[in-house]
Amino acid sequence: MPRKLDHNVLVIDVESTCWEEPEKPGKDEISEIIEIGIAVVDINKLEIVKNDAIIIRPQRSRISNFCNKLTTITQDMVDQGMVYQAAMTFLKRDYESSNRTFVSWGDYDRKMFQKNCDDYNVPYPFGPRHLNLKNCFTMLHGLDREPGMDTALNYLGLKLDGVHHRGLDDSNNIAKILIHTLDKFRLKDESSLKEELAIAKDELRWRHELDVSSLEHSKELEKQKNELLEKFKNKA
Repeated sequence: MPRKLDHNVLVIDVESTCWEEPEKPGKDEISEIIEIGIAVVDINKLEIVKNDAIIIRPQRSRISNFCNKLTTITQDMVDQGMVYQAAMTFLKRDYESSNRTFVSWGDYDRKMFQKNCDDYNVPYPFGPRHLNLKNCFTMLHGLDREPGMDTALNYLGLKLDGVHHRGLDDSNNIAKILIHTLDKFRLKDESSLKEELAIAKDELRWRHELDVSSLEHSKELEKQKNELLEKFKNKA
């Protein structure tokens, strides 16, 4: 039996501990999610109805200089965050993550959740519905390569709001791309088509009335010109 689709979807972006040469992770360090940005999108209304950011306290790594420069997240910030296990419970309880479609820009976010769930031996918080919006965007627009989020925004003429590589800001920006895409490519329902048809008819009627009015005005001017010419001839 087909499952009912929740009209609220979860657009999620994660930031994780990371390193760049010459920095290297310590012997026992692993990449861990340190921020979960969430934008809840109502796909019926095509609007963001809620957003949130969850800061996670890493248990097997620390914030590197590179990670801090990339994300602006500091070690002091994550030290005040919740542990990963509690964050997964929070997602399921407060955002119904196991019943809602999980949308991300690419597959990195989904894979990081799966990896860290394995690392900490906690259940994956999402159901089977995951939408890789980057891949869908690329196919819908006939592009040869999957673009970055900032490139996609620029392609659509949309502004990148906030700080790139912060979970909350990126999730909101991805949500804007999702809303734009749904609005552009979604088939209109019957009521919407009727409304658009009525508007089109009104516009055609207005144009017709304008054309008729202009024609009648031209005829009146032509009549007045002929009358003046006739009077001139009589006087001559």
